Amino acid sequence: MYFCPCVDSVRIANDNVEASTLIKQSVAMFCAAAVLGPLCDGQHSSHNVLHYAEPQIISLPPVLTLET
Repeated sequence: MYFCPCVDSVRIANDNVEASTLIKQSVAMFCAAAVLGPLCDGQHSSHNVLHYAEPQIISLPPVLTLET
């Protein structure tokens, strides 16, 4: 049998997770996705990687134009 401190510490940490911690992490991930989603869409659109049939344009002249 082998000992891996990384796996064992993850297993122990998962047993002690509280609901409030999960809620805080979920809210943080939702907020990050709300910011990063349109930003990544805008970057992909500006480099001809992604285009939508009916895009919505968000513009903050002169620096930023997002297509989502």
